[in-house]
Amino acid sequence: MSVKETDTVGKKRARKGQEKIVSIIEADPYVSIAAIACESGFSVKTVRNLIEEMRKDNLIVRIGPDKGGYWQLLK
Repeated sequence: MSVKETDTVGKKRARKGQEKIVSIIEADPYVSIAAIACESGFSVKTVRNLIEEMRKDNLIVRIGPDKGGYWQLLK
């Protein structure tokens, strides 16, 4: 597999992971990263990385503090 093919596979996996996170947040915007990790089957680190990518792409924002705040989907 070439580097270009590997990059494409990685992006597809990240997109699927982001879709899973979006569906969890749609069900409960007050959900924590740890709960997202538990429900999705991803590690906490993976969830943090995926959410960070989503923040950079302006897809998601955290409103309020870690405790008591909620996720808002922008697109």
